[in-house]
Amino acid sequence: MNKLLSVLGFLSLATCQPAFAQFGGGAAMGGSAIRDGASGGSGIYDGNYRNPTTRELAKRAPLPIESYTAGELNFISASMLMNVAPDEYVAVFAITEEGKTPQEANEKMNVTIKSFQKSLSGLGVKPKDMFVDFVILNRIYAFQLSTETTKQLARSKDNPFETQRNAAKEELVEVQRTIAKEELAGFELKKNISIHFTDKLLLDKFADAAAANKIYDLVKVDYLLKNLEQLQEDLQTQTMALIKKKEARYLKGLGLAFAPAAKVLVDKPSVYYPVEQYSSYQAAEGDRVNPSYDTQIIRVEARKTKTSYFNPLRGIDFDAVINPVVIEPTIQLTTYLKIQYGVQPLPAPPAVGSFGGN
Repeated sequence: MNKLLSVLGFLSLATCQPAFAQFGGGAAMGGSAIRDGASGGSGIYDGNYRNPTTRELAKRAPLPIESYTAGELNFISASMLMNVAPDEYVAVFAITEEGKTPQEANEKMNVTIKSFQKSLSGLGVKPKDMFVDFVILNRIYAFQLSTETTKQLARSKDNPFETQRNAAKEELVEVQRTIAKEELAGFELKKNISIHFTDKLLLDKFADAAAANKIYDLVKVDYLLKNLEQLQEDLQTQTMALIKKKEARYLKGLGLAFAPAAKVLVDKPSVYYPVEQYSSYQAAEGDRVNPSYDTQIIRVEARKTKTSYFNPLRGIDFDAVINPVVIEPTIQLTTYLKIQYGVQPLPAPPAVGSFGGN
């Protein structure tokens, strides 16, 4: 039975170790984690185990013991979903500079980073909330063209594939050819700068400051939860309470009595981050060209952009949902709990002779 539970306000609990998640940026928009319905799957139940919905529903597959109990065991399961807003963020921008030498590339990099950090300081970001990560120094190769002259046997004008041979001597002609040779052209330096912040509205200003410094690559934005462990514990407690409610409901409504719980058969909590939950589709229709066999047609297709959107787990797939209204990317916590019960023993048969007689 699916039921939505509303919780007023955001849950503020004890602080534990921060938990990281990722969403947005190139990591979500272009990474393999995107669920693309246009690629042949539905975008939800497409058989891709990276898909959060597929992974979540896979927890609920019947176990072998459930098929061979011969009525001797009973099972009660419960699933819950909690949508949680983040406490903090970390944005990561990628910076690339090139130079004829590593020193030249590094000097350009230092100028770019210093200018960007100055812009960030103007937006209220403290030095302790910025970190520059050295990624890689690559060599750049480019093709250099040159011309080479060689001599080869002349070929017949009537048959260019047949070498012309004179009975007295072989006639040689000069032939020029172009050679493309790959040579070292310079060096490419890559660094990332991470920015810690709490106001999500600052991200647009960070992007403007980055563009002003010719930085155009927002790699990702991390979600941080300070109290993930406490939230998981609270959700687990509510899931166990839901199991007990189901047990009481079956007893009251159906007269089904359960023996004390024998053991926990399945206990699978999960955390899903926005980087895993972006889907995309193409909002355009294209025409089809079917040329005949004797017609040469060059087809030039128009550029059709894809729309990406946050596609979280659906509340309908759970028994209960905490914070069901989602208007921005959130971190989703889930639980799935299945309890195995024994069979309530039947009353003992009456003693012989209890129905009259001596």
